[in-house]
Amino acid sequence: MCNRTKQQWFKLPYWELEWQLSGDVYRNALITECQAVYKKVDKAKKFGSLFDMGLPENEVKLLMLKVKGLMQKTHPDKAAGYEFEFKQMKQCSDWIKSGIPLPTPTHTAGDKVKITLTFPK
Repeated sequence: MCNRTKQQWFKLPYWELEWQLSGDVYRNALITECQAVYKKVDKAKKFGSLFDMGLPENEVKLLMLKVKGLMQKTHPDKAAGYEFEFKQMKQCSDWIKSGIPLPTPTHTAGDKVKITLTFPK
């Protein structure tokens, strides 16, 4: 598998090809997926409690299913070498079970806001 990345050498851009062994494709994809899910849950937990920007309930359910699936794929008894990723998914599961706050509804352009004006007599 090959990825193209843009690099710079003395302020001159060039494209570099990065290759990975075919045996490592599944492992790298699984690690990347675990990191993305961990980052999303961590962000939802932190910003949900601080700024009322959590996740909707239907998205939390899908996220929990994804975490459970990744926990099965990275379980130490089933696959060797994924102990760190399993701990991350266990932490995500604990965070989701403890509750991710719902986002606070905000006004959109379609909402009708009633404004009353009072003029002095």
